[in-house]
Amino acid sequence: SLLHAEVRVALVIGNSAYRNAPLKNPANDASDMAAKLRQCGFEVIECRDLSGGQMHEALREFRTKLQGASGGVGLFYYAGHAVQVEGKNWLLPVDESITSATQLRDQALGLDTVMGDLDEAPCGLRIAILDACRNNPLPALGRSAARGLSANVVKPRDSIIVFATAENDIALDGEGRNGLFTGALLRHMLTPGLSMLQVLMRVNSELAGRQSPWTHLSASRDFYFVTLAQAEAEVASKQQALAELERKLADKATLSAEERQRLEGERETHQNRIATLRAEQERALQEAGSQAEAAEAAERTRREQELAVLDAKLAELKKASTSGTADNLDSMLALLEQRKVQAAEIEAMRRKVEEE
Repeated sequence: SLLHAEVRVALVIGNSAYRNAPLKNPANDASDMAAKLRQCGFEVIECRDLSGGQMHEALREFRTKLQGASGGVGLFYYAGHAVQVEGKNWLLPVDESITSATQLRDQALGLDTVMGDLDEAPCGLRIAILDACRNNPLPALGRSAARGLSANVVKPRDSIIVFATAENDIALDGEGRNGLFTGALLRHMLTPGLSMLQVLMRVNSELAGRQSPWTHLSASRDFYFVTLAQAEAEVASKQQALAELERKLADKATLSAEERQRLEGERETHQNRIATLRAEQERALQEAGSQAEAAEAAERTRREQELAVLDAKLAELKKASTSGTADNLDSMLALLEQRKVQAAEIEAMRRKVEEE
């Protein structure tokens, strides 16, 4: 796993085995998300198919661990059924036998409770990811249960909150191993050099036309699952391990066939990981370059438009300057000087592009 200076703690819950409305993906989503989070330095409390009591117990353990994450990152991930009742969101245990709002409050886990615990934790950043906006599995609640989840949640300080789909909308469970949203998130979250928001932009792009994830941002800093520097450090570590494997493999006299096969398997694993990291680093750098080029092109266009405005003003002054008054001449001289500076800056930007 990658080393991080900050403490990172996560609670990951995936509920699939509902008695009345089982789901295919959430247990897989939780397992795969926990593995990814461990790769990028999180201590993970991983839970699947929890009863109501077990969900509250997991939250208590999470709350305790967050006390040791001062200035670090606390992350809550949930996949499974949830329901919105009277504007409040409730995460449902797999042993649900809920027929009223009162039972819901007693047996389910309130999302506001989770958010309140995150808000009270001494973390520098709080992240909540909910892939839970599925159809209401509790028809006994009738019209009191609204469609999807409500964005009217407790919003912790310095936080990023992500719903798998828009407020009051339904998320798809997915055709493969993972839910539609979580599958996309898993594919992009460990790309080196991408901030959390860039990861979510990739996810949104991938899901375009199928789901529209909802995000709340009140964070005062960027968050990276993996930075470029951390990826480079992992590459260096893998290369060192690879060199040691090559040294062992070169000593043919002392290796059994079974040991050689094991070492060759390790070598292939390291080579594949290095190749993956290198490809992801290159992609991230190319995207950063493309974004910079787009920003420069937009700035150049803006300045050219300003230059056109200056030219129009100069033309008006020339047309009105038949009297040759001092005021008109002074205005023309000021505009000419401004135009000269603007044109020089545009030319410098063009030369920079040509040199690159």
